[in-house]
Amino acid sequence: MPAKFFCGSLAGMLKEAILNGALLGIIEESARAMIGLSAGAEEAAFARSRLALPAVRRHARTLVQTAANLPVDTRVSLVRVDWDAWATVVKEPGRGGEAEASAL
Repeated sequence: MPAKFFCGSLAGMLKEAILNGALLGIIEESARAMIGLSAGAEEAAFARSRLALPAVRRHARTLVQTAANLPVDTRVSLVRVDWDAWATVVKEPGRGGEAEASAL
């Protein structure tokens, strides 16, 4: 009986590690895409962009939705990430102009 318990626990840990890895990979891809779309752009030009700004919005939404699916322990362990700030940016889309571009 203990061997089955150990195997079950190991399988659960492995499943959680795979899930965390996949979710963190999605978050990383979204963040890199946002950086690539906004790098070197002047704030005013970025705020007027009809292509880059909506794409960055989509990636920000993906990042926040994916982060919401991370286990709480994982989010808590990533102390350098301000999850509340990311959620606020996504909750207030369409503020428009430079204010939104600056927040993103």
